[in-house]
Amino acid sequence: MMDKQKRKAMLQIAVDSLRAAEYALGQLTDSYTEERDGKFSACHPQSSFASSLGQLTQLRKSLMKARV
Repeated sequence: MMDKQKRKAMLQIAVDSLRAAEYALGQLTDSYTEERDGKFSACHPQSSFASSLGQLTQLRKSLMKARV
């Protein structure tokens, strides 16, 4: 039973870390504005940050549903 509790704790740490990374990446993404930085093309850093943010969110959500 102890192993299951350890795995559950590690999973929660991973979820919390991803949530913190989501927040930081969201702040970075939001720091770009079209008024100041112009239109965003597909190769603009804001686009890649937004894409990575979406991937992080999906990963966190799937880990939250995971069983240990």
